[in-house]
Amino acid sequence: MNKLVIVRDMKNGKEVAYVAEFGSTLGELTDRFGREVMFKYAMKGMKQEIRDCMRSLLNKGMTVADVNKKMEDWKPGKGLRKLMRRV
Repeated sequence: MNKLVIVRDMKNGKEVAYVAEFGSTLGELTDRFGREVMFKYAMKGMKQEIRDCMRSLLNKGMTVADVNKKMEDWKPGKGLRKLMRRV
């Protein structure tokens, strides 16, 4: 699977597009980039999602203890929407 990636620099009005070849499955990604790289990027993405969820919960006025309790229900890909339904 190819994915079009576009970046716009609002400061100088430039735009660049690149078609990245990722593959269609986790197996293809792993074959292309290696297990260690895929693990590293999976961890990076999950950590960022956790940060985003925690920040949103804090911004909703939850205490640190409440945020930590709420994060026990976090699952990758379900993240914020699932947690915010119960706030």
